[in-house]
Amino acid sequence: MQVLPVDFNTMMQFEDNDHVIIAQTDHSRDKNVHLMNGERIIVYDEEFQVEAIAHLENNFWIGEIDWTTRKAV
Repeated sequence: MQVLPVDFNTMMQFEDNDHVIIAQTDHSRDKNVHLMNGERIIVYDEEFQVEAIAHLENNFWIGEIDWTTRKAV
């Protein structure tokens, strides 16, 4: 399972708190992010990590968060 850093503040761009932006496909910073639709991954920041399901929406990889998997780091 891939483990990727994210900015959980991007959750504010969605109507719920169950999605986070993983990567932008046309941004040079994210050129090494290679995901598949429906892939289960781990996303994290300096405080915690959770599992998420990756989905491509427009030019963004979005993670649908599974909060039951939350763990402190």
